[in-house]
Amino acid sequence: MAKISITYLSKYGNGKMAMERLKDLLLRDGHDVSTYSVTDINPDKIPDSDLYVFSTSVHAGKPPGKMRKFVGKLSRDGGKYALVITHLPQPKEKPQWKKTEGIMNDALQSAGLTPTSECFSLEVKGIKGPLEDGWEGKIKDLAESISNTL
Repeated sequence: MAKISITYLSKYGNGKMAMERLKDLLLRDGHDVSTYSVTDINPDKIPDSDLYVFSTSVHAGKPPGKMRKFVGKLSRDGGKYALVITHLPQPKEKPQWKKTEGIMNDALQSAGLTPTSECFSLEVKGIKGPLEDGWEGKIKDLAESISNTL
């Protein structure tokens, strides 16, 4: 099957928990999956993969500085990516996380990657979490979408 690299930044563990669940589901589908925290790895150490999944939270309407720096240093000669954003509940008509989506998409596309789908979002109930009710089902849907894309 496909080689998938999941890279996340998770201050309070919500994004990490969601990405570990995604990893488990993709492994069950037969994919070769690795997870990385941006605090533990340099962008040039992420192996070439069929798909890159990036997960970040929203801080003051944009990705945290560590994630922005990480993707700013990332360079790939082609490849696909999926984006997951964790955020506080926001008004549907003007969600702040959309700004984060734009910043991340611009940086990842500048790095030579192409999106495979729309951005996937997960709400956290408070600054430190927990994740929204039903988040496991959303991650399962994402895993199925990824497996069907590859």
